[in-house]
Amino acid sequence: MIRNEQKSVFAAEKLRQFEARIATKLRREYPKRFGDSTSEEMAGFYTAVMARASEWRINGEGATTVLFELCAEYGLRFERAPDAAWAETILAHPQLPDHIRVSVVRDRFWGRQQGREIVEEQPLA
Repeated sequence: MIRNEQKSVFAAEKLRQFEARIATKLRREYPKRFGDSTSEEMAGFYTAVMARASEWRINGEGATTVLFELCAEYGLRFERAPDAAWAETILAHPQLPDHIRVSVVRDRFWGRQQGREIVEEQPLA
């Protein structure tokens, strides 16, 4: 029989493994943003995205991974996104499953982006 304390240890270990996989994925797929990030910076981003996931009731590992990709690409509040307000509305939808919500947002953003890289505006010198 597995006690509640043991279940908590297993759950915590699963979260640590997920965090490590996400950090590796972000560094590999978004090297300009995360390639030189410290462990502390990655942990801060992880915590911030997980807070957004909790806010939007995104719990599945696949849906959460897509949310990390969206936040890496468009910002935690989608400040670099073409339809930020629309995305927030979809992600907060009370009835749609989490994987549907993040997929719809991802597909719309990536479709509008048409393969172009999102570049943060640099001030003129």
